[in-house]
Amino acid sequence: MNFRTLTMLLVMSLMVPGLMAQYHAVPDDPSFRLDLNGTWKFNPNPERVQFSEVTTWPDIRVPGEWEMQGFQVPPGTRAVYKREFSIPESWTGKSIFLRCDAIFSDAQVRINGSPAGDHLGGMTAFELDVTSLLKPGETNMIEIGVISESMADTLMSGSQYAAHPLGGILRKIYLFAVPKIYMEKPVVRTILNRDWKDARLEIHSTILNAVGRTAEAEIKVRLTDPYGLPIPLEGPETRLNVHNKSQSFSLEFTVKEPHLWSAERPFLYRLDFSVSSIAGDHVFSETIGFRHIEVVGNQLFVNGSPIKLKGVNRHEIPPLLGRSLNAAWWETDARLFKEANVNYIRTSHYPPGEEFLDWCDRVGLYVELENPLCWVGHGANEKWTESDPHHQRFYGYLEQLAHETTAFYGHHPSIIIWSLANESAWGPNWARLLDLYNELDPTRPKSFHDQAVGGYNNFGSVDMQV
Repeated sequence: MNFRTLTMLLVMSLMVPGLMAQYHAVPDDPSFRLDLNGTWKFNPNPERVQFSEVTTWPDIRVPGEWEMQGFQVPPGTRAVYKREFSIPESWTGKSIFLRCDAIFSDAQVRINGSPAGDHLGGMTAFELDVTSLLKPGETNMIEIGVISESMADTLMSGSQYAAHPLGGILRKIYLFAVPKIYMEKPVVRTILNRDWKDARLEIHSTILNAVGRTAEAEIKVRLTDPYGLPIPLEGPETRLNVHNKSQSFSLEFTVKEPHLWSAERPFLYRLDFSVSSIAGDHVFSETIGFRHIEVVGNQLFVNGSPIKLKGVNRHEIPPLLGRSLNAAWWETDARLFKEANVNYIRTSHYPPGEEFLDWCDRVGLYVELENPLCWVGHGANEKWTESDPHHQRFYGYLEQLAHETTAFYGHHPSIIIWSLANESAWGPNWARLLDLYNELDPTRPKSFHDQAVGGYNNFGSVDMQV
């Protein structure tokens, strides 16, 4: 079976339900985080060659593309990564999660021989609750089976325009532990008054309860400026009775005359959270900026002032690393763009590592964050000659991406536009996706890169042509 036939079978047969992304707040305390980056064992073709001992498998660097490290995986083969690790006994009695920032593109995870979960989507983060599978204070084994070719790859045209089969654990992977009563990663919004002086700080999240009975949780929020000085917050501190498994909540604070974030003045604040309960304290922080984005006619305004975007398309592609960058590359890219008088980055054609966005926040770069979707229904991807790009079976995956991108990246002030896709044929699925994005994040404009020529704009859209 050739690559093209295999991929078409995957596209035609795979039905993906909408997956609601759920990320939990990573604690600030490094003793409750365990880095799994480094050297793993790798088997590029486990169906052909069985090894009796994992120690005989060759080494591979994680994160990293397997192709960039000299491994060739037969199309459609689920290559396998394995490594051992230990977690401290102090994690006993806590909830433990595995966070993978990007695995390309169909991943299945097993821990100590038991299934932990799976994920489809090569350039978005996912998280798994692995509490029940781990043995604190003992040696544990993690195994991740990865197929490069999948519906995610087809809808992204990822391997096609990379000019080689993408595949592997591309970004950081780690474990973290939280008390049995803990908070989801919050949605944080900053809403400026029309005089652009005072602001409303909105926080929306959910408290999760894994202690098995109703318990009280106290939520405290603290805002500080870059110099560590506290900023008064006018609003509530909250006590919640967390019934059963979860309790959603919203908080609203008034902030007097905050410094505003823009590309010219990238002023950042630290937002500290504490969730206290009988299970212990869940303490974490987010970096935020106060700013307002608005489109009036064909003009983009930031904090009430019109701006001109001087931008570039950016791929994550160092010559020896491919789609898998490191800290030095993310920082260097952001600083070089800033020094070149660029103020706007379009993340073509997939979300970047969150570390790059951290630098965009710091140095002041506007970002259009694009979904990992490219040439869906476009003549550049010949797979669509045999499959309908507007079939509703694809919508579940598009919805999954919307939840993942907004939940994982939404706190970054540098992101001023969500891009639904690159050079794709507008259709009913995209119209539904636009409605969802407007519901998930009404504070940012949205774009859709439709060539709008040659019949690609076959749904007659005029609102989303960019």
